[in-house]
This record gives sequence, C-alpha cells and structure tokens, in this order.
Amino acid sequence: MFTVYYAAATWLQSWRLSSILQKIRHVSQRNGSIVIHQELPPYIHSYGTVQQKMEVTSVLSDLCSNHMEGHVGDLFWYSANKRIVSVYPKQHLDISGWIKVIPGRTHLPLQIKGIKTDCFSSDENALFILVEANYNTCQYNFDSNTLELENFGEPIAWHVGDRISILLKTDDNSLSLLSVTFMQNKLTLENGIEIMRIQSVDVTGSPYKIYNTGTVPQTYAPLDPRLTRSERKDFFMSRWRAHVSMLSTFCEAVDQVKDTNQDIAVRHPGSGVGAVKLVPANYVNEDDSASFVSSSENIIMEKCNSIPSNICVVESPSPSSGLSSSRISTDMSTAQGSTRLAADSATTSLSSLRSLPVTPRRTISPDVGLDRVKPPNIIIFSDSTSAADSVKVALESTLIKDRYTIYNLSFADMLSTPWLHQACLVVIHGNVPPSFTPVIIQYLVQSKGSLLVLCSDFLGSILPMFHTAEVRPNELVHCSYKSWKHVPLMHHVFCYQPTPMTPQFSYDEHSSGCLRAIPDTVEIKDGEGQVHKLKIDILGAEETWQTPSLLLVSLINSNSKIVFSQVHLEVAPSQYESDDKKRQALEKSDRARLEILCDVLGSHLGLMCSIKQSPIVYTNAYFLGNHEAKQQLLDKLQKEGILDSNSTIKVGNLHLKFCGKGVSPPTPSSTLLPVLKYSCPQSFSTVDYFENLKTQSIGRLVIFSEVMTSSMQVIECLELCHGFTVIPFYQTKGKGRGGNKWLSPEGCAMFSLQLHLPLDSYLGKYPSLLQHVISLAIVSSICQIHGLEELDIGIKWPNDVYVNKRTKVGGVLVNSTITSHSVICNIGCGLNLFNKEPTVCINDLIKAINEETGSKISPLTHEIYFANLFNKLEELYKMAQSDLIDELKAQYYNFWLHSDAEVDVKTSDNQIKKVKIKGIDTYGFLVVESSNGELLTLQPDGNSFDMLSNLIISK
Repeated sequence: MFTVYYAAATWLQSWRLSSILQKIRHVSQRNGSIVIHQELPPYIHSYGTVQQKMEVTSVLSDLCSNHMEGHVGDLFWYSANKRIVSVYPKQHLDISGWIKVIPGRTHLPLQIKGIKTDCFSSDENALFILVEANYNTCQYNFDSNTLELENFGEPIAWHVGDRISILLKTDDNSLSLLSVTFMQNKLTLENGIEIMRIQSVDVTGSPYKIYNTGTVPQTYAPLDPRLTRSERKDFFMSRWRAHVSMLSTFCEAVDQVKDTNQDIAVRHPGSGVGAVKLVPANYVNEDDSASFVSSSENIIMEKCNSIPSNICVVESPSPSSGLSSSRISTDMSTAQGSTRLAADSATTSLSSLRSLPVTPRRTISPDVGLDRVKPPNIIIFSDSTSAADSVKVALESTLIKDRYTIYNLSFADMLSTPWLHQACLVVIHGNVPPSFTPVIIQYLVQSKGSLLVLCSDFLGSILPMFHTAEVRPNELVHCSYKSWKHVPLMHHVFCYQPTPMTPQFSYDEHSSGCLRAIPDTVEIKDGEGQVHKLKIDILGAEETWQTPSLLLVSLINSNSKIVFSQVHLEVAPSQYESDDKKRQALEKSDRARLEILCDVLGSHLGLMCSIKQSPIVYTNAYFLGNHEAKQQLLDKLQKEGILDSNSTIKVGNLHLKFCGKGVSPPTPSSTLLPVLKYSCPQSFSTVDYFENLKTQSIGRLVIFSEVMTSSMQVIECLELCHGFTVIPFYQTKGKGRGGNKWLSPEGCAMFSLQLHLPLDSYLGKYPSLLQHVISLAIVSSICQIHGLEELDIGIKWPNDVYVNKRTKVGGVLVNSTITSHSVICNIGCGLNLFNKEPTVCINDLIKAINEETGSKISPLTHEIYFANLFNKLEELYKMAQSDLIDELKAQYYNFWLHSDAEVDVKTSDNQIKKVKIKGIDTYGFLVVESSNGELLTLQPDGNSFDMLSNLIISK
C-alpha cells in the first residue's frame, strides 16, 4: 500500500513540475512574465503601532519600469495567500543602481553559501528572476524551513530600499522547481524574512561591483554565548538593523552616481579597515573570471589608507554596535525622509517624543565679537586635482596657522553640499562650467562672500568685456603690484583681453588700449533678476602688453569682493624642474610671489595672513597619574608586545619613548614623542587638576604635552585602558571629522579620550549615542559653575557646541572599533577656552558677563575645565550604562537647539516637505514629525559644513 501511495505522490509531483514547466515556457514564448506572489499581513511594530504596511497591493513589482502597463493573463495555481500568474508584457528591470553579488560565500545581502554557476543553463537559455522580501519580518531564533536561493539559481545582483531585492540567473527547470517548492511549503528566507514576490524579468543596465570585498563589515559574527536569551535577542535585532543600514547605505550611494557611471567609496562605520569601493560593472558582457578583483588585488586595496581623489566618498553613521571593527564617525540644502521601519529606533515611542520640552531660552547671551564671526572655512574649486593641491599649499604658506580649514570640493560637491553660508573665501582655479555662475553670484549676494579667482575663464562670466583670449603657453611675464615691481611670474595659458562693451568706459589717453576698455562699473543679475552693481579696480598689470594681471571687483553696498588673477600666484618654482631658465627666475621671485598673495588675501579679501611665522618646536610629554596604575598599563602593553624593550611604542609614524629616572629624553619631533614617566610639567598644574578630579577612571591616566602632532594619533591604534586621556596645548596636525584638519589654536582646550564599552552594556549596544553624551558633558559642566547656569551655550546636533545659537565654539569626534568583548571608542574634543580666534571663546564670554552684571566669575583654566568635564562625563556615562536614558535625554534636551525646529525633507519621490524635529532615537539619529503625524528618522549625509543640511534617510 505504501508503495502505491508513494508512486502516486511521485507521479503527482512530477506532473505538477511538468505542468508548471510547460506554462513557464509558454509564457516566455509569448513575451510574458511568471509571477509567484504572496500577500503578507501588515507588519505590526512590537509596541502595537502599525509603522509600515508592507502589503503587496499589486501583483507586479514597482521596481520594473513597465509595471504600470502589466496585466494579469492566467491564474496557474492558487493556495491560501499564494498564487502563480502570468503577466503581459514581460516586465523590464533596470539594475543600474544595483550591486553585484560577491562570488563565493557572502553575507550580502543575505547569507549565501556559494554560487553554483555550473548548475544552470548557458546565457542563451537563461532566465532572470526577481525575488523580493520584507526585511521587517526578520526574527531572532526563527524556527522554519529556509529557502536557499542559490539552490535555484545564481544570485547576480541585489538592491535594498524598503525591501530586499535579489536578481537570480536561472533556467526554466529551476524556476519550475522553485515555484512548486514555494507553493507547497511554508518557506521564508533566513530568520523568517518573508518572500513577497518571485517574478521573471528582462534585465537592462549593469550593477556596480564591490572592488575591495575585504572592507565589507562582517555583520554575521556569532553571538556571545554569555549573553542571556533576552540579551541575545536584543543584540541580534540591533545587529540586523545595522546590517540593513549598511545595505541601504551602499545602494543609496550608488543611486547618487549611477547616471555618471562614477566610482564611489562608501565609508560605513561597520568597516574598520576603510571604505568599500563600488565600481561600475557589466555582468552580461564581461567574463566572469574578470568580473572581480583577485585576492591579491583585494589585499592591496585593503592596505590603502586613502581613497583616490576622483572617487566620491559617502559616509554614514551606524545605528548599531553589532558591526565588527567598526569606525563610527558622524561627519550633512534638502533632506530625504523615509518610513523604513528597520532604520527607525525600535525603542522611541510617539508619546515620549511628543512630550519633549521646547528648546529652552537661556538668558545670558553676551555678543562678544559675534558681529565679526564667519565660519573659518576656505573652499577650493578646481578642474584639476594637482592645481587644487598647489592652491592649498600656497594658502597654507600665507595664512595664519590654525585660523582656517581648507576644503577641496568637486563641481558636484559645490552643487550639492551646503557650503554657501559656511565659507569666508572661495578660491576658483581653471575652467568653470557656465551653470556654476549663478551659484557663485548667489554666494556673493546672499552670503557676502569673497572670491579669489586664479587663471580661470570665470573672469568673462562676471566681466563680459574679457570674452576674448590670446593663447600664451608657459609664458614668463613681469608684473607689478603695489611696491612689488618687475616680479617674474607665470602667466595663464589664456591671456584674456578686455574689449569695449559700451562707449561708457573711462578713458585716459596715456593708458593702453587694453586698460581703457575696462569700465569703472558693471552690472550683474542674481537668480531672482535683481540687478547688482560691481566696481572694478586694476591692482596690477603685466608690463609687456599692459594686460591687467590682477583685478579687484567689489559689490557696491556690500562686503563681497573678487580678486581675479591672470598670473599663477599658486605655482611654486619646483613645478618647472624641466625648464631651468623659468625655474631659476621663479626661485628668485618666489618670496615676492608669496608676499603678493599674502597682501591680496589680507588687504582685499579680509583674511589673516603672514608669511613670517614661528617654526614649530615640539615638546616632551608627561605621563600623569597614580604610579601603580601607570606601571600596570605599561606592563600590560609590554606583555602584549606593544611596548618594546627600549620602552617605545610605535603608533603609525609616531614613536612614543617612555623615559624613566636617569634617562635623558631624545629631542622631540613630529615622529618622536618622549614621555617622561616621573616628572610634572610646569605649564599644567597637576595639583589643580587632580584635586578637582573626582572620577574613578576617566582622566585618571593622562599624557600631557604642550606641542604634539595629534592627540588622537597617540590612542587611535592602541587598546590602552578605560578613561585614558591625552591632553595637548597645541596640535600641529589635529584630526577632525572625515579626515579634515582640526583647528588647534593656542588656548583651545583639547583632549583625546579612550573609553571601553562592554558589549552587553547600553552604550555597548548603541555606541553612536556616545557623542551626544560627550556633547552634553561639555556644556553641562560649564553651566554647573555658579553664575553660568543660564549661559547661552547649547548643542547643535549631532556633535557641535554653539554659543548664542549661531557661533560654533567646540566639537566632538568619535571613532570606534569592536573587539570580542567591548567597543573601544576614541574620542576627540575641542573647545575654545582662551583663544579669541577663529570665532569666540568661553573666557571672553565670562569676561563680558562680569562686565555686564558686576559678577566676579573666575576664568576657566584648562585644569579646572578638564576636571569638571571628566567628572560630568563619568556621571553621565554611568547614567547611560544604568539604562537611565530618559533622565539623560531630559538633560540633553535642556541644552540642544532644535526642539520643534523645521527642516526640509526630501522624500523618496523627490518631493520636499517640512517636518519638525522632535528628538533623537536610541542611536542618536534625528526623529522628525511630518504634518500628518508620521515619524521619520534622519541622519547626516557626511558633509563637513552643516550637519542639519542635506539630511538623509536613516537606514
């Protein structure tokens, strides 16, 4: 009897397979698609609120370009909420913004055990199927049958938006087997991820491929067996959200550049080894053997510490501690919003957000020097990377040190990043696209900015009389400017000659024809059609042809100015090594060149300049703290092989030499920092510091030095101890967000700190929240001082400190790595304490308060400030680790600047809508509320100018 039933069942299964196979072939021949469709119930948030309905209201995938044209043909199979239908015409899927599946075993986008490329038909008979799944249904320890897609086809490419989409290359036999298997069984992808749709498609476009696979974060590491079941569940779900965040980050980054076929490097804070590089690929035409870089190439790529300058870099903060070796760094005109559930904090309730206090009105707001404050940013835009580097070197040779941060921006960056109101100077070099002119005019008119234009066709965009040019390749000319006479300089390859535009221009019969063609004023129109008048002055001329080599153009009734130069003030003599005559002439005039540039920047463009600057003198460092604790740390480092037999630690190119009694320290330099173990510095009072320090760990061990390269460099590659601190009075190469320079003027209170967060602790699970804790510690430690309780100092999300709501005086940087037992956070902080430049400082505010109110508040010394800050930070740290998050957030909202502030959000369909900022979620991302009460989670886009601009979707 059993044999009869088995034979019948086998025959029935064979018939079903054969029937579905014939239907698939019939539909394919008629240019149709097979759709295996499953209707899912709405996904319900664990708190009972419907956050996102992932109902499949359409049989067809809206990822296909012609889904609106599709109509259902035949119903082939119906079972409960599943069905198989034919759809006409065949659906077309463009995978230009998708990412190619990594060959072999991979976890992108899901766990794939290996591609069985030899199991399926050749390209001539291949079918492509789109598999879509709802990642919101992922569950911990889900007990169900799992569908392994690689058993039914070759995973080709993937995309993650509000769902996970995977493209498989297969054949009709495998598709029929997949159809029957799915219809007859309750199957999901891994961890209960429900399949929404399986659909055959025609494919156009080509995906991006991951060039350096070794930098992809490993988000599937085994869970710590010491965790409880509840902790394992929380950690698993947190890690899953981080995984989805990473996938979404990759896809959104590719979407930004896919139309230009540009390489892109995505630095997601899960990749401890650097940015993931994504490059265009054409899987249809390329040989699979050449589709992916070799392992040796990957090793080379993984060892690279920098990204080529022609590659767009996208950075994204991570919402989870579940990524191995992660670097968490929040380095963002319009924002994008999403209701994507997996990105949102699972612990932020609507009621708690709506009960947030409004931004407090802090009453003491002395306007000390705020009328002169403009963000100290200088932007270089050039069509040549090498030219931009030359400009930067020239600026660094003439500007006062530690006053300005210099950025090189591409044309795309100039159009997309919110620099417009964040720059005191823009330097333009080389050719400029015509579409760039309105942007610069807006900068001049609205932001009252200044321009230095070096050897650029942009001259004719502002001054139309300079529309003709004579070619003068590599011509050495002699120029005069003020007291500098007959200075040899290289002329621009194009010499723009002024020609009369109207008869109304100044005339001097003794001047040359070129100069007579330049009017006293011209008019320009801004983007709104308003007319603005410009005044023109000739600053210098080339002596042979009397063409103007330096022009000053001033916007009348404004502080905006432009200096045009037709000679290369940025070019050093070393760039003409192949031409001895030119090089020798330029070497003789090199100081004059820098002096002219210095005068132009200072006299006409309002910058602080000097070419007579004191040389850097590095100083010894001092190891401060309890003797036993110091020795215990050194013994640990020696045991681990980090401290060698010569008592030296090598960190990158920096050597820390620990010197005991009777040891003469070597001469300090940029690569050698002697650390005296048993001496105390004269410039830092250890008595004042340790008498006021009440902590158990934070700030108890300190390396102090008056002058060092970077405090972050001392700790960033070492696992030291919880609370280890480095305090410099001056840094020569301070490190800021996104690799930018951290301005380190004398008088600024700077420190770097290493904290070890246990993985099972609250901050260990949500380390991205730490930067907010540190920002809060800075401002609250100041406002706890008697007389400063109502000082108008606040937190600008996510990590900047502002006074009077408009002037930045400090900032926080956090980089993190994950070990098997903890998250190691390296923190860098800076606050303007004594330094009046580049903005204002805390002690000037205290002085102004004393003068206005008659108070006698003492200035803050470095020692008292650091001790108070570390005391407050340890207090807040313990609150967070004790899960007292509501109390901590209440303190945070008392100082932040954004409650109910409005920002623009750019939705997935490119619509702009206003939203109100309501608070931060568990990970520290912004939570905003739309006009209809919908909550969205936003994060910065990585720009270096304004973190509240260009807000993007949190993954």
